Order: sequence, then C-alpha cells, then structure tokens
Amino acid sequence: MTPETPLLSPFLAIESVENLPVSTDVDGRNGSNRATGNRPQIAATTDVEAIKAWLARFIDTKTTFDNYRKEANAWCCGRR
Repeated sequence: MTPETPLLSPFLAIESVENLPVSTDVDGRNGSNRATGNRPQIAATTDVEAIKAWLARFIDTKTTFDNYRKEANAWCCGRR
C-alpha cells in the first residue's frame, strides 16, 4: 500500500491471525459452540486459539500448513 492509498479497513494492515485485535466480547470464549466443563476436545479458550490448534495439526506438512495458514489469515483479516 502506498501512503496515498486510504486504509479501507483497519484489518487490512494485519498480516496474521496472531496479531488480530479481538475484543473479549467477541473473541468466542462465550460462544454457543464453545465446549465447557471437562469435555473440551482442544485446549482453546478463544477462536484465535482454536485456529492455532487447528493449524498445529498440519505443522509436519509444510505446504499444507502454509496454504491453510494463508487462507486462515485471509479469512480472519478480511481479505476475502
């Protein structure tokens, strides 16, 4: 982006889901699809943690990991 280009969305400047600023009001910790109690399938409290846990499943296959991470970042950071 050049200095003359207006920032269309504050999320366009964010390069990865790890840097996505999410308010605790909407970070998924209180979502209806969040497992609670002693039965959660993954150790994730928020949506960003869930995305990281999902991506960790593909860490041994670099191409798949890189492609999935790119798509997750595009989806989370409003680049669709």
